[in-house]
This record gives sequence, structure tokens and C-alpha cells, in this order.
Amino acid sequence: MVSDPPGNFNVFFLCNPDGWTDDGPEKGDRLGPFHLGQIVVCWTLWNLTRSGTAGPKHMGQLKGLKMKMEIERKFLVRDDSWRTSAAGILFRQGYLPSGDHCVIRVRTMGSVSVLTIKGRTTGISRLEFEYEIPKADADQMLDLFCCRPLIEKTRFTVPYEGFRWEIDVFEGENVGLIIAEIELDSENQKFPLPDWIGRDVSNDPRFFNVNLVQNPFKNWKDRQSITDETCRTD
Repeated sequence: MVSDPPGNFNVFFLCNPDGWTDDGPEKGDRLGPFHLGQIVVCWTLWNLTRSGTAGPKHMGQLKGLKMKMEIERKFLVRDDSWRTSAAGILFRQGYLPSGDHCVIRVRTMGSVSVLTIKGRTTGISRLEFEYEIPKADADQMLDLFCCRPLIEKTRFTVPYEGFRWEIDVFEGENVGLIIAEIELDSENQKFPLPDWIGRDVSNDPRFFNVNLVQNPFKNWKDRQSITDETCRTD
């Protein structure tokens, strides 16, 4: 639930199952790990709800929360042929400190900005909240609060036999890495593979964007062998 801002900060911490109960800490209830990311998320959701300028995307309203289940597969890219029908959008994203219970991502993509809260990954699935936020707020969070380095990439969307592929061409600390993703309705869903798709890396946590902040591609010992598998962009 969301009621009042700090001073009477009775907020349910989406990211911390051991956080305050909705009676608040002043009544002696337990207080779990306290992270900047949780404060930013709660404050942002309170402002969005109060102003009515934006609402939850995919998951309904704050009361009676419904979460989207994100199910996706990740692949390396074999060659450059996917570019013939692709249109790219520049992404800039970062991650707020949030402990082990979840990932809190701030992302700008063209003129759209979102705040996303993702749960722990099980297999290739995880729970997800996503809210559109003002771009000025996103820019400030990225500049002031998010861990370094930020993730910089251009995302290309490529349709193929009824499915939508998203190809991320990374820049900055992760330049040279190109990943193709497909979102599915279930972990067992069948889908056709384009000729340009390479090795499945869905279960390698190094390829998660949040881990590319902690361990950028430029530092990987097997960077050259992965680059050899991946299409050239120059």
C-alpha cells in the first residue's frame, strides 16, 4: 500500500519481504535491510499514484498487485544478416542498490522512460513490475543514484515467423557484445530459430544486464572467443 511520504512513510517495500509491515517502523515492527533503491521505488510509486500522471504497466494497480512473469531466452548472434529489416533505439539504463531480493532498473529508451522491479530468476523466468516514469526523473536517477558503469546499447527489433526478436548491440564498457533475446509465453514454448542465431546463453548469468555492470564484457577472460562467435559490426 502507499499512503504518505517520509514523516509518515507507511509504504510496503516491494523489494524486501522482510521489510516494514504497513503499521510502520514507529510501532516497533521489524525493519529489514534498508536500501536506497527501495526508498526511490517507494517514493516514485507514491508520487505517480498521488499525481495520477502514470500507472503500472502490465500489472494493474498498486492495490491487488498483479505481476508479469518475464520468460525470455538469450542467444549470441552468428552473423550480420538480421540488420536488413531492423530499426534501432538507443537505450541507457542503470541499477539502483537493492540487496539480494530483487533488481531495480531505471531505463530510458528514446523518449520513453521506465522503472522496473524484477524478482530472482528461476530457470528462464522471473516476476516483473514495470512503470512508466517522467524522463527527467529517470535521467536524475541514472546520473545520481545508479551503480556504474551504466549499460549503453542500441536495441533492434526483428520480426521472424510470428515472433519478435530483440537484438542488443552494446557500447561503452560492454562494446563488442551482441545478444539476441526472445520473450515467450512459457518456458517450454517452441519457436523457430533464424539462421543468424548462435549459441544459447540463457542460463549463463554473466549475460544478465545487471551482471554486466558488476563484470563488464571488456573484463571477461573469454571475451575474444565470444567475440569470434558474434557478428562483426564494423
